[in-house]
Amino acid sequence: MPYDKSGIYSLSCLTGNKEYVGQTSCSLTLRYKEHIRYKEHIRYIKYSNPQSAYALHILNNQHEYSPIDKTMTLLKPLKIASLLSPYKHCFIQSLHKTGRLISEQDPGDPHPLLQLAINPSHLPS
Repeated sequence: MPYDKSGIYSLSCLTGNKEYVGQTSCSLTLRYKEHIRYKEHIRYIKYSNPQSAYALHILNNQHEYSPIDKTMTLLKPLKIASLLSPYKHCFIQSLHKTGRLISEQDPGDPHPLLQLAINPSHLPS
């Protein structure tokens, strides 16, 4: 089962066909629960203080949460913590470039080497 693994994951907003990219060194199941926890969901709505860009996206757009099997995808299984951030940034840049990244997630500045990895056709001649 992929939900017992750690690594880079995406959470899909099925309503808007956009995605959030995250990283976790714990299981995907635990991380999903942290994003979606019912009591926290009520607190986010009540106080408008979401703790994740995904929750903020759901609230800003009045979209609904979907079950883990319809929402969460393991993009890259990883056990080495130092690789989580570079891989996450690469996936974020890739989704941002195709227009599929949720607007609440900051893509950050594109690193030139990541841009070459995403689009090798821009190699200098």
